[in-house]
Amino acid sequence: MMSPGTITTQRWICESCGMIYDPAEGDPDGGIVPGTAFEDIPDHWVCPACGTRKADFYTSTGPAEPAALAKESEPRPPEPGPRRRAPRA
Repeated sequence: MMSPGTITTQRWICESCGMIYDPAEGDPDGGIVPGTAFEDIPDHWVCPACGTRKADFYTSTGPAEPAALAKESEPRPPEPGPRRRAPRA
């Protein structure tokens, strides 16, 4: 557990939707107060944006530039599907 008054700069990113858990902000709607390290969040906590379990988040360490955070949270383009031939006339 972190000592009181210490806030980590390590952010955690949901691998499903790209939502970023920032310890400085916490997840007040989910009962996680600002300043709570990701490691101190209960294992049953889920992503507030998509419901993905805590175990499916990965780390992003250090202070990040806002542009870098936005880029990390952008949705990925869909994979191209199989090509279809045009019907013959």
